[in-house]
Amino acid sequence: MSAHPLDPYQTVVKQFANTTLADEDLARFSDRSEIRFAAVVTDVTLKNSPKGRRAFLQVEDKDGSADVNVFGEKLNDFRDMLEPGTTVFFECDLMVDAEGMRRMFVKTMLPVRQIESNLGAAFHIALGLDQLEGGASERLSTVMRRFPGPLPVTIHVKDGTDREALVRLPKIFSVAPDDRLRHEIAQLFGNRAVTYVEAAAH
Repeated sequence: MSAHPLDPYQTVVKQFANTTLADEDLARFSDRSEIRFAAVVTDVTLKNSPKGRRAFLQVEDKDGSADVNVFGEKLNDFRDMLEPGTTVFFECDLMVDAEGMRRMFVKTMLPVRQIESNLGAAFHIALGLDQLEGGASERLSTVMRRFPGPLPVTIHVKDGTDREALVRLPKIFSVAPDDRLRHEIAQLFGNRAVTYVEAAAH
């Protein structure tokens, strides 16, 4: 079975999405709900209407497919993502009529690779106190400076008991988390290092 374009992002998508495109998942939502999901754009149709120019997107994930409407200023805001093959994280208003027909209207779109930087609140690193000895903290600082971004960093330092100290780093160490950053942290500290992104309140 060939890999799906969303496969590398499954962990991140599960944290920030509230549905897939499977019928049984979408059926949980009532009219005028906000839904969040990741999908691949498979087709784009542009049309003129009395209310202005619209785009009708056909999108799919590993569980289903759907049609998404984009219109007004959002056409300009998200024009770079209105291309077949683009992997996108969608926030949409879901409209459900009396017959159960669903329509989705875009509120915002993000490239999937930018989910954490745009929707996260902080980047957390959990380490043992012994892992910060011998200049390791300076090496970690160097790594974080190579991945500048919007998320503040909090380090959880454990001393081998149940006690834990939280160290919130200055803004100059804020990062844009991705797999390269996680890989470099793992190279520094091994498998004992735990990293995760705290989701912003929604």
